[in-house]
Amino acid sequence: MTLDETIKLMLDLNKNQPIGRKFPVGLYIETKMYGFYKTNYGIDSAQLLFYKLKEYSLETIDKSKDVLPIIVECFELPSLQKFSTLSDLPLIYLTKESEDTLLIKLPEVAKTAHGVGPKASLVVDSPAVVNLSKSLQLDIHPWTVRDD
Repeated sequence: MTLDETIKLMLDLNKNQPIGRKFPVGLYIETKMYGFYKTNYGIDSAQLLFYKLKEYSLETIDKSKDVLPIIVECFELPSLQKFSTLSDLPLIYLTKESEDTLLIKLPEVAKTAHGVGPKASLVVDSPAVVNLSKSLQLDIHPWTVRDD
């Protein structure tokens, strides 16, 4: 499924949502392998994503919040840094980093991102990561939440 198809589907879903539903369904969009595509092919996926969202008038919080809320996420901070120059949409820095590495990096992340997405086990096992994230006003969006 393409991003175009996904956006159209979600816009239609929100347009035809049941009576009484108070908020629209949104999208988390991850830019993948930002550095690889930029270095090897000259493709700036953050810029391309912005252009695609702009086609649908979804490129800012104000334009998207009531229609199709958008959150942009990436494991590479340069992608988020680039996107932050184009839009005010919420940005989540995904990370596989260890507790020690992440604690050092969080102040830098907070200059660009609105939140951090560590693996769920790090959130559960590391009060230091949670406390520092909160003190830097970063939302916490853990990933890989499972029973196992």
